[in-house]
Amino acid sequence: MGTKVQIVNHTSRPLKLKVGHQLVFTDLVTVEQDAEYRMKVDCSSTFREYLFGVDACGNMLVVSAHDFKDTSSVVVKEVDGTFDVQMVSRGSSGFKNWVKLIWKLWQ
Repeated sequence: MGTKVQIVNHTSRPLKLKVGHQLVFTDLVTVEQDAEYRMKVDCSSTFREYLFGVDACGNMLVVSAHDFKDTSSVVVKEVDGTFDVQMVSRGSSGFKNWVKLIWKLWQ
């Protein structure tokens, strides 16, 4: 079972998104500048990590699959050459979320 997470690139260059674990990664997709990508993440994959790239200061942006559990989107920006990441939380309100909750309780 997975959850969908939207990746938004507001940096000055493409983000080369990679997937892997223990700092061994394979290419997943390139998210162009000012573009979005929706991916499915298995949040129960304890050791799976996602590499968003290396910023101008040499810092690696790595997010674990578990971090996506309550995240609907990840917005990546650059501030003074470093990544500025905003993880937007899933809302707990709304009819759709109530239906999902009732369905899970009913099963």
